[in-house]
Amino acid sequence: MPLYHFRCEACLTVKRRILTPEQSKNASETCPECGAGMVRDVKPPTARVVEVLDNGAMSRRVERLADAERLFREHAEKPR
Repeated sequence: MPLYHFRCEACLTVKRRILTPEQSKNASETCPECGAGMVRDVKPPTARVVEVLDNGAMSRRVERLADAERLFREHAEKPR
């Protein structure tokens, strides 16, 4: 089942949900923080989107996941 991303335009809260095809037809979410409506933030269909970092001065190019910053932030917030 696909993972859907939602974003609140009022307070910029981000929420992710796994929805079935039947649920995705009426995909509407309310923000857990402010109660406003959330809009769907369309992401690519794969989780393995890679970006290449090269500023010209680096000895070689570096490849990393395109959503690496989000992954780092989520892992830092989880209690151990």
